[in-house]
Amino acid sequence: MSFSTFDKALMLLVRAERPLSQVWLREFSDLSSQQVRRLLEVWPQIPQTRKYAFLDALRALFDEDTLVSFEGIGRALLTDADAGVRSRALRLLQESLDAHLVPQLLEMLMHDGDGSVRAEAADLLGAFVYEGEVDKLAAPVLSRIEEALIYAAEHDAEARVRQIALTSLGYSSRPEVEGLIRRAYEQEDPEWIASALTAMGRSANPETWQDYVLPMLAHEHTAVRRSAVQAAGELSLREARPMLIQMLRGEPEEEVYKSAIWALSQIGGQNVRLYLETLLEGADEKMARWIEDALDNLDFTEDLASFDLFRFDEDEELPFEEDEFPLDE
Repeated sequence: MSFSTFDKALMLLVRAERPLSQVWLREFSDLSSQQVRRLLEVWPQIPQTRKYAFLDALRALFDEDTLVSFEGIGRALLTDADAGVRSRALRLLQESLDAHLVPQLLEMLMHDGDGSVRAEAADLLGAFVYEGEVDKLAAPVLSRIEEALIYAAEHDAEARVRQIALTSLGYSSRPEVEGLIRRAYEQEDPEWIASALTAMGRSANPETWQDYVLPMLAHEHTAVRRSAVQAAGELSLREARPMLIQMLRGEPEEEVYKSAIWALSQIGGQNVRLYLETLLEGADEKMARWIEDALDNLDFTEDLASFDLFRFDEDEELPFEEDEFPLDE
């Protein structure tokens, strides 16, 4: 009997002593329905820790390689008896926008007994809220999602679920969402403030939230600072650029530093390209890739700005100011 490469990968998965190699993990991408059934047949033989490591490794591979997809596995394991498996299965569906998933996600958000599963379901539903806001999802479906998320944001037993539901509602134009965001922002808990800032960044409403975001760029808590930086970028807040530049001169947390680079690429402006190119010269390989991606994103930002110039009246202010970021300081 000859074995396919998938057969071999399946046998290696069952053998818990074998390391999880990317070479054979790729064999679980884009599985046929028959292959998914075979995986489910051997699934009970696999120890819990091996299952968790396997699903975590698939997610990591998915983050690294846009050509792989583990959606079939994610869908198949949404009803697994183990909450750790269910939550990890949801993470494999991060880029799935199939509206047929919505009823199951709503059921998990409202009724799953595990908070981590409810939080992952709330997170996934945020993408569908965005789809509804850009008219790619039927209005009744969008309304059902928003109602469930609003209920979860106000009533779920676990704070983390309420926070994730709030961030997913950031995409929504429902009038009651603004009040939820303001109440979260006014709490002393940094996790709530960070969640509010994430929701602000998703709102596409810089006029409402600019004065809330800018002060938090200097917050002592890393999660708050990072969320403020990301919100400033998503809202294209020009007023944030000098502070973001300053952060690149002394920000101790790498994730905040990287977020500041990306935010600048989203905002654009005079000397931003030169500043990022200067950073690139002294960066290590990993950071250099990040800055190169940011420069590519800056191309997109500048293309949009150039397009918008054609729509300005003579008396309107241009989007960039000269000498905003002196490079020789």
